[in-house]
Amino acid sequence: MEHHGAKDAGHQRSGRLSHVHTNGDGGARLVLDTLQKLQDEKPRADPRFTIEHYGYADDGTSRRVSKLGAQVSANPFYLYDLGDRYAERGLGADRAAHIAPLGGLVRRGVPVALHSDFPMAPAEPLFLAWTAVSRETMSGKVFGPTERLTLDQALRAVTIDAAYMIGMETALGSIEAGKLADFAVLDRDPYEAGVSGLRDIKVWGTVFEGKPFRAKPAAN
Repeated sequence: MEHHGAKDAGHQRSGRLSHVHTNGDGGARLVLDTLQKLQDEKPRADPRFTIEHYGYADDGTSRRVSKLGAQVSANPFYLYDLGDRYAERGLGADRAAHIAPLGGLVRRGVPVALHSDFPMAPAEPLFLAWTAVSRETMSGKVFGPTERLTLDQALRAVTIDAAYMIGMETALGSIEAGKLADFAVLDRDPYEAGVSGLRDIKVWGTVFEGKPFRAKPAAN
């Protein structure tokens, strides 16, 4: 699987947020080696170092992410769209089961958010949350069930934990006094819909700066 090297990891020295794109296990090791070097040279208690995509990684890599205090913004759609194909060729069934291995991260206390990498995946947060919870591929097979997120973890990953990734958790990501009145309005409660109904929930509209705006019907 393609991997990307570290980009501008020197942001750690300036105190700014660092977001590094990597998909393959080799790329992830390189990124973590770089973070280790930066922490050794100039330690930060909260590096806010985010690994983007996290397409494939083994459990040892997830352990290092936790140990180094990094966080992950993942695209779980890789598993849904590519899992079957990579199981047949390229990665093999055992490694393909560990595409987007998020369960091992959250069990170790690593903050996890979800993104679509649009247009690679649809810009539909609830569908992404469903893929992270179900770990179903396009064929309906379940790959790596131990790497599932719970429903609550997946919803946090597209709300408050996503805001945390970009350093805006005090302003966005949850409905609280003092935060911006910007949020989505859904036609069903995700906790009542459950895992099976999560991807079918529709967005009624949004509230922006305290004002409601109803979504326009999708064009046929």
